[in-house]
Amino acid sequence: ANMHAFWKGMNAYRLSELGEVYRIGGEVPENYFSWIAPATTSALGYVVNELVLVLLNAGEEDFSFENVELPEGKWKLIATNEKVDHVKGVKDKLYGKLKGGSAEIIKLEKTSLMIWIKQ
Repeated sequence: ANMHAFWKGMNAYRLSELGEVYRIGGEVPENYFSWIAPATTSALGYVVNELVLVLLNAGEEDFSFENVELPEGKWKLIATNEKVDHVKGVKDKLYGKLKGGSAEIIKLEKTSLMIWIKQ
């Protein structure tokens, strides 16, 4: 049931107005993606058009992304492994809301995903 709910939420997000950042017709503008590539090969992150932050830890151990710099503004968590809700957001005590403009340390559990959108 969780997998179905996750993909239903992810599809709704990708097809929403917020998901338009992924639907580019033609050439992608320079700096459209800002990559966060730690030394480990099991973790990756990126910011899309200064509007979406995606962090992925595919490793078998928890991983901390250090010095994650977000563009100015308020950022709302919309996706984790358990849930995707681009309208109401996803609750998380530590990372439910982020503030851009300063470097963050964000710890992801093993084999996990988190997505934030700029509000």
